[in-house]
Amino acid sequence: MAMGDNLVVKDTKNFVPIQAKSTQTYTRDNLIKDFFLNFLENEKSKETSIIELLENLHNIDDFKIDIKT
Repeated sequence: MAMGDNLVVKDTKNFVPIQAKSTQTYTRDNLIKDFFLNFLENEKSKETSIIELLENLHNIDDFKIDIKT
């Protein structure tokens, strides 16, 4: 006996698949922008300095971020 042979579907008449449809299209750029805006808003609500975040990011990955401007 193969796996799943003992499964019995009793009523298939009532099954109606749901087709989801979105009214808004998101692009990769939209998702990235929304993520960072939410992130910055959350950090602002925790009273975290944006400059401090950038300095930490610079120290972690050595990004070429000019934080003096």
